Amino acid sequence: MVVINAIVFGVELCASAGFTYIPPMLLKSGIPSRYMSLVLGLGPLICVLTVPVIGQLSDNCTSAYGRRRPFIFVLSLVVLASLFLIPFGGEISNYFGGGAANTEVSVILLTVSVVLFDFGTQACLTPCEALLGDMSSADTHSRIFVVYSFMCSVGGVFGYLVSAVDWSRFSIGNFVGGQEKCTFFVLIFCFVASMAATLVGTPEQRHLLISKSKTTNGATKRSNPSYVEREIRPKNENGVVIFEANPPNRLSHIRLHINDTAITRASKTCPCLLRNFSNIPAVVRRLSLANFFSWSAILCFTIFYSDYVGQAIYKGRPTDNVVDNDSSSSGGGGQYDEGVRISSLGLFFHSVVSAAFSAVIELFFRRFGAKGTYLFGMFSFTLSMLVIAVSDDIVVVNILASFTGIAYAVTTTIPCTLITLYHDDKKMFFHDRQHGAEQHGFGEDMATMDSAYFLAQIVLSLFTGYLVHVTQAVLSYILLAAVLGVLSCICIVRIVCTESDVISLLNRNKASRR
Repeated sequence: MVVINAIVFGVELCASAGFTYIPPMLLKSGIPSRYMSLVLGLGPLICVLTVPVIGQLSDNCTSAYGRRRPFIFVLSLVVLASLFLIPFGGEISNYFGGGAANTEVSVILLTVSVVLFDFGTQACLTPCEALLGDMSSADTHSRIFVVYSFMCSVGGVFGYLVSAVDWSRFSIGNFVGGQEKCTFFVLIFCFVASMAATLVGTPEQRHLLISKSKTTNGATKRSNPSYVEREIRPKNENGVVIFEANPPNRLSHIRLHINDTAITRASKTCPCLLRNFSNIPAVVRRLSLANFFSWSAILCFTIFYSDYVGQAIYKGRPTDNVVDNDSSSSGGGGQYDEGVRISSLGLFFHSVVSAAFSAVIELFFRRFGAKGTYLFGMFSFTLSMLVIAVSDDIVVVNILASFTGIAYAVTTTIPCTLITLYHDDKKMFFHDRQHGAEQHGFGEDMATMDSAYFLAQIVLSLFTGYLVHVTQAVLSYILLAAVLGVLSCICIVRIVCTESDVISLLNRNKASRR
């Protein structure tokens, strides 16, 4: 299971370390801060438009190398290219000449690289999550996504450590070209290793698309051009599906066999979560809504926590950071920088707590169920936000920040686990899609979950800055996170996890029609 999740570790490591340096790099390139949030919102916007397509295409992919791995490979190349271009884009533009025009090219190259990096690190997780569902049995769904959440958290821990190391003190830092370049060089090495572990260590079995046909008695078979035939697959002692290795002499056939039906369906899903939300099965719709508010709350906290500590706790001002090299920086800017540095400890232990809770989350599953565990995580998050809002003690604030890792652990585990549960018994959970339940793709639903995550980022990038501008208080970040946490708890109560939940949902639907 660890090998399957290796690339998840690499993606989270690169994302946590990379975005430690990306905002300062954008500001140093000359991009105003009011436009920086717009740049950081473009990646999630592209994900909303493309990830549902990726999910459906992977459901219908019949490559000899599996359904998911070709997409993981392509998106990994996007991440690798951006990891190289972000720190070395300036050198590339300088190679073609200097001057103002060259500076503009450098800024454009950095901006495009950041957008690609943001898109690649997030979109790559969708086929990874689908691969986990494909390669696990009904008995190991929760376990494999517990490992997934654990690897996400551990990747974040190591990402913060990589970004915290002073690489300029080592010979490799001076050889590569400084702190930022050396950090990204290390990220490239780690990501290649994790990508190779997943792609080489977890070979998939080829899935065939079966066309419509008639049986001998004239009945139509259940299969159609978008139905993927699933064979009985052996499992190892841990319950993980064992796939046959790639057949020999297939290097010349590494292409995606996607039929016209798949392309037609995928082309209709660009604004999938917005335009076709009513066509999503009711259980997935409820889960995606809870997922949206959960991620909105968590991201509102993690993205703006450092700024909140720097201004509200340490009484610093980020605008005072720009001082002359010979002048003293002991004013507001120095206090702000100290607050940002101390707040990073809270985010570091946030990842540590998330990893620790992921290791024991199965115990909570068995004791309280998926809904109870999910609700516990988001309720503890909301309570932490309310206490942070009324406290000015940095020790207390950082301790509460670390406990928000519980919410991160449950949000990265439970929605994926429930999606696999739904697909184990499509007839029961997809009762409102009886005529198309068997053809409803696992990757499509994973893309829906991820689209909720992307939309959460887009909404935050559009409105949080305006909210703080109107209120003139960074406390708005924490209060907004608390409100979103309350909304997530309300939505979690309504998600469907058991047969009794399905019966209750059906009864409500019948009552509403009367």
